Amino acid sequence: AVAGRHRLRALWAGYRPELQWALLGGLLLIGGEVVFELIGYVASVAREGRSYQLLVAVEEWIATAGMSLVLYSVLLVLARSQALAREQAAASLSPSA
Repeated sequence: AVAGRHRLRALWAGYRPELQWALLGGLLLIGGEVVFELIGYVASVAREGRSYQLLVAVEEWIATAGMSLVLYSVLLVLARSQALAREQAAASLSPSA
């Protein structure tokens, strides 16, 4: 458990902006899937009509935006990791002074 905590801290320290995007995406995904579903249930919106269609459209749009942000953050992490690997490879190949 302690080693996992240290890995999470190192990940957070190295990839903070990317992980913030992932957290925002996760919150939007949960908000879209859970919160709007509950709003529709509590409001007892009829399963027909424009109100229901609008609620479903907003729910799906928010969930899709959240998942897109999670994917975006993964791509940012991969791009940064690749750039760091290239820098390390170039540094190891250069002659030391």
